[in-house]
Amino acid sequence: GRAQGITAVSEKLKGEIEAMGVPDEKIGVHYTAVDLDNFAPGDRQAARAALAGELGLEPGPGCDSGRPLIVSVGSLTPVKDFPLLLNALRQVPAADLLIAGHGPERAALEQLAGTLGLGARVRFLGAIAHDRLPLLYRAADLFALPAEGEGFSMAVLEALACGLPVILTPGCNFPEAAQAGAGVIVPRRVDALAGALADLLHDEPRRAAMSAAARRLVREQYTWPQIVARLEAVYAQVLADRHTK
Repeated sequence: GRAQGITAVSEKLKGEIEAMGVPDEKIGVHYTAVDLDNFAPGDRQAARAALAGELGLEPGPGCDSGRPLIVSVGSLTPVKDFPLLLNALRQVPAADLLIAGHGPERAALEQLAGTLGLGARVRFLGAIAHDRLPLLYRAADLFALPAEGEGFSMAVLEALACGLPVILTPGCNFPEAAQAGAGVIVPRRVDALAGALADLLHDEPRRAAMSAAARRLVREQYTWPQIVARLEAVYAQVLADRHTK
């Protein structure tokens, strides 16, 4: 088209735009950003107590201060593949799971959790206000998302900003997390996901190292001042090119 430049928020979306016939040199990848003042690490036990109090949780998943906790955030739709996560959790009996999000699959997922014998270990929180999400991330030991196809996941970025190690599948399209040492990307198989969950939950030093790497990654690549500066440079170059033609 007549556009002099196109911005994509991930390499995946850049590839999709290229497939439509747009030349590579016209497409720049400029990630979105997260507010590190709001999404930051915090005391895990305090976050669990606050989360339970604010959401009015009865005793159960997310309330037991001594049990490892996995969190996931996303719409309850097929693309997130929460059934895969539930089946993997069945093989990791020491941990509990909180899932935040709403969508048409909630009833089916709750039924599946019951069928798998996970009723006492999984809690579906529904939609949580965005300003309460940091509490959820701070309360957890791990973030997991086995999505089939994401453009760019803000939930993954926010979890990383809170210092959470992340376990993802290739369809999350967030290879930067693994490249930075902040996450693990596993095949979309129950055994692979369960193995990664169990390995990380039993390796606190590795989780601590990944947590530091997660914060460093977000601080270096995903803050608003950096994103704005890069976009300003793009606009300046486009304007300069127009004046020379």
